Amino acid sequence: MSNLLGPPPKIIFNGGGPNETELISLRPSQLVTGTWLILQFQNRASRQAPKRSLPTPSRSADDSHPQSIASSIEGPRPNRNDAFAPSASAHYQTDSSAQSQRAASAPPFRLDAEPYIKKDTSYTADNSFRSIFRENFDTYGTFPTDSTSTQQTDLPIAAESVTQGCRLLTLLSNRWVVNDFIDKWFEVCEGADDISIVGIVKGWLRKLWLCHGDVLESQDTDSMYRLSELLWRNTQAPLVFNGTTTAPEWIDLSTGPNIRWEVIGIIAAIVGICARYCEASHAIFQKHNVDRLILAKQATHVSNTCVTFTQKCAAVNDLLPWLLVEDHICSALVRGVHTYDSYRQTGEIVSTVVFLKWHQKIEANESVPHFLVEMRKRARASAYCAEIGNATFLGRPPRASYHYWDLDAPSDLTDSQLMQSNEEIESLLAQMDEHGYNRTGRLHRGTWYRVWLGFAQRREDVLDLALRNYTNDELLRKASDIERKSEEHWQRIPAWIREARHQKFNPTQNLLEQLYLTVIRHGTRGNELMLQRLLIRRKVATSEKLIQISQTIFKEVLEVGHSPDMVSKFQLDITSILVVHGLRAAIIIAAELFKQEQLPVYPKEPLLPRSQTIQDLSVFAARLGVVDPSDSMYDMSQDGRRMLIFVLDKILAPKPADQPVVVPQPCQGPLDHDQPQDQLQQQPPLAPHLGDGQMEVETASNSGVAYMPGMASAMPSDFGFGPPDWIINEDDSMFMQWLDSVDWVRQGPYVGL
Repeated sequence: MSNLLGPPPKIIFNGGGPNETELISLRPSQLVTGTWLILQFQNRASRQAPKRSLPTPSRSADDSHPQSIASSIEGPRPNRNDAFAPSASAHYQTDSSAQSQRAASAPPFRLDAEPYIKKDTSYTADNSFRSIFRENFDTYGTFPTDSTSTQQTDLPIAAESVTQGCRLLTLLSNRWVVNDFIDKWFEVCEGADDISIVGIVKGWLRKLWLCHGDVLESQDTDSMYRLSELLWRNTQAPLVFNGTTTAPEWIDLSTGPNIRWEVIGIIAAIVGICARYCEASHAIFQKHNVDRLILAKQATHVSNTCVTFTQKCAAVNDLLPWLLVEDHICSALVRGVHTYDSYRQTGEIVSTVVFLKWHQKIEANESVPHFLVEMRKRARASAYCAEIGNATFLGRPPRASYHYWDLDAPSDLTDSQLMQSNEEIESLLAQMDEHGYNRTGRLHRGTWYRVWLGFAQRREDVLDLALRNYTNDELLRKASDIERKSEEHWQRIPAWIREARHQKFNPTQNLLEQLYLTVIRHGTRGNELMLQRLLIRRKVATSEKLIQISQTIFKEVLEVGHSPDMVSKFQLDITSILVVHGLRAAIIIAAELFKQEQLPVYPKEPLLPRSQTIQDLSVFAARLGVVDPSDSMYDMSQDGRRMLIFVLDKILAPKPADQPVVVPQPCQGPLDHDQPQDQLQQQPPLAPHLGDGQMEVETASNSGVAYMPGMASAMPSDFGFGPPDWIINEDDSMFMQWLDSVDWVRQGPYVGL
């Protein structure tokens, strides 16, 4: 950042550039960014002395020390002068007679009488401080352009930092351990990681072992020190590529002799993620004699430290969002997703996306190849969905919004297709349907992003309703708009995916595709449940639809939990679905069943079938009892299990013969039955027990990004599913009021792959 505040550097051109006339006709936006340009316009020649010749492109101003412009990130190829080519769009349609009567310092004249405001390509809007230059001096070329160079190459490297880097590299001393865990991870997710793809990661590893494998294996002190120094120097250097750079060429920019700390951190994070995903009894741990939790913690430490190293190097490039996303997932699996560190990490991902201007339109051009465009879109989608998922859980305003982000979804391409040339990718895109989906009927990561990104925006709309104070009329109108937009998005989705909207879990399908479909179904139903809960709290809707949604979710969660193949391969994902979606629905159903049991006259056609509901709740409680204690959702699952058992005991316990049936007064919650007031016994209202600083906001799970654990860590320290001790010994009416007072729809982190 220091060079942004220092004096402006001189502009010196290399040979082969434009002539003087071409330079004069240029707009500043067509010149190399990161420089200060002071050019003269021809219409000022009449009131100035004869122009001095500008320095020619082949010499500097003093014609003695020719220099080169330092390449910036995503800059054009060396010796290319496309950026200096004149464009027809650089000329304005002006009235010469009118302009001749205007002051020479006035802004350029426009026929529509509106001041010319150049569309900013930076991350700032037209109300930014820099916009005053564009509005008044743009045509004269006297303002500094926005710099896209985000990296400094002259930062000193402390010996302590180099030594610390040597210690990190001990994780890579056994290449067979690293290779096996990387292979296992991409086998589990079928090469469809949240952001990194198998071809790029394995390309990094091949060159890493080829150039530095012997040094890493021997751990020789002097050699490791030199390797650490190399990593620091490479990380300080920018990534230089252009629109014709191929995927293999781009891989070589950051591995082998060009190895960087970002790549080391990504590799370590994937190893840690795989270690947490595999069961403790998996053969891979016995094969290499490593402890599952210790390896995961070591990998997390390495990835965390690599993030710190890149920050010290001021390295802000395409690799940084990859590292931040993988590091966040790994850290969340080990330490929990809703700690302060996790919230800070997601904020850093969002900030990096905005700083790199990826929140604006991303398209292939002479500076950016097609495959990298798709990877940037994936990173943007991941950042947005993760932020909305966290915001809905925590009840906080989102730090990203589709109102300000261009959320053009990633193309429906497989990872192997992304590695192809620009021409091949363009040919594949031409074969997509009218909404950009593939015609092969395969559901992979690119397909899933296109599907979920639309529903994530609707979740942001529901969050907006929860956080802001709308009138009832506004609330109903906006809720109707949300439902309409959701249905419109469903209609744009291919029929073979849309049909799964109402289908049950099918274990005969491809397991990964089935997991995608399950996440989509529960995510969209979570949006519906969240919206219904909000409407009920505002007393503009009844509870029937909420109960129906909860029943649908609960039944499918039970089916998913009974699939041994799914549980074995996607243990953390299934546990997350059980705890986040299943527990939420189960508690709502249990509360409704308890209310139903308290009715003075049991209905002939109850909303919930008593026997089947009790059986299902009992089975679900037993399933929660086998959650792995090392799972970050363990505490929450056990709290929910105790709560379900308590409710079932209340329902099934026989009442003493001399105890009259007490009918409680319905609370102002979502599960009220319409009962005559003269049948209700008045009871003092009970306030919900919320943790300090906990915002009462409806949340919904599943943002549709990579699986994120840590539900328990998000709860206030004094929060529990179990009722207070003073209620346990009271009559059913007080328990009933407490049951209604608890916000059962408080939901957890985003779930998925």
